[in-house]
Amino acid sequence: MKQGDCEENVSKRKTEELEEIQKSDRLTESVNKIQPQNAPKGLLSRSASSEAEELAQRQLDRYNAHDLEGFLEVYAEDVRLYNLLDGSLIVEGREMMRERYRKRFEVDKVHAELINRMVIGSRVIDHERVTREDSDEAVYAAAIYETKDGQIREVWFIYE
Repeated sequence: MKQGDCEENVSKRKTEELEEIQKSDRLTESVNKIQPQNAPKGLLSRSASSEAEELAQRQLDRYNAHDLEGFLEVYAEDVRLYNLLDGSLIVEGREMMRERYRKRFEVDKVHAELINRMVIGSRVIDHERVTREDSDEAVYAAAIYETKDGQIREVWFIYE
């Protein structure tokens, strides 16, 4: 191969690489211009995931602080809590949650330690170790939070 041919091949590859970078930049600009209501399904899952995770973390922080009203404000007014194993409805609505968690915060002085968290789109799955003040006993549980419009709408629990 002649030197001129080699230089021509190198130049051609550099031009192709530059074109690929420019295509990628244009694609990124196009994606950044998409508004949530116009986005193809799945394109904004990272954003939905981060919001879902933020809501799950906020409710966990307020749970551990025993901040009942702050804890409840993360949930939708018509929230539903279920036992995943038998499908039974545990709680329906914030008012029922208020009664259920008041005792857990004021009397039991619960604390949840996050063991593991998975985020899948608008759903968060937390594996937790739950204890009560002045007790060495722990309950292991998993909670699946379904989020929408900046609130937790439904939760499914599994207890050991």
